[in-house]
Amino acid sequence: MSDGYYDKLEEEEADERHDGCDLHLSKKRAIEELHNKKSQQFKLEKELLKIKKEIKNIDRVLVQSSKESSTLYDVRIVETEASSRLNLNGMYSLHVDQDSLTIKDILSDQSIYWQPYRSVKRFGVDEMNDKHVFILQVDGKSSTNTDEFRFKTARAAELCEHVSHLCYMAAALRTNRISQC
Repeated sequence: MSDGYYDKLEEEEADERHDGCDLHLSKKRAIEELHNKKSQQFKLEKELLKIKKEIKNIDRVLVQSSKESSTLYDVRIVETEASSRLNLNGMYSLHVDQDSLTIKDILSDQSIYWQPYRSVKRFGVDEMNDKHVFILQVDGKSSTNTDEFRFKTARAAELCEHVSHLCYMAAALRTNRISQC
C-alpha cells in the first residue's frame, strides 16, 4: 500500500511539473508573440514616418517649384468698372507667380497692378459669353466692395487652372497644411 501511495504522489508531482512546463511554454509563446507584434508595430510606425517625410518633401518640391516658376500671359483688358478706374485698357502681360497676380505693361515690363492670392474672392472662365475671357474678382478698396477684372486670352482655361493651383497653395501655406522649406 505504501508503494502505491508513493507512486500516486510521484505521478501527481510529475503531472504538476508537466502542467508547470506547459504553463511556462504558454507564457514563453505569449511573450514571443507580443514581442513579434511590437516589432511589427515598430516597423510599421517607422515606415509611416518614412512616408510622412516623403510627403513633406513632395510638398516642399511643389512649393519650391511654384516659387521658381512664374508665367506670363498676354491678355487684353476687357473694360470693367475696376479697369476703368485704374485706367487699364488694351494689351498687357499678366504675370502669375507664387504670391500674386501682377498686371505689367507689355512693352516696358513695368508693374501696373498687383493682387495677392489671399484677396482673390472668385475667378473663372466666362463660359456663358466668351470662353477666352478669364474673370478675376478681388477685394476692393472697402470691405464690402469687390473689384472685377476681365482678361481676354486664348489661354483662359490654362490661366484659370494655374490661378486655381496657386490659390490653393497659398491657402494651404497660410493654414500650415504645407510646411515651407
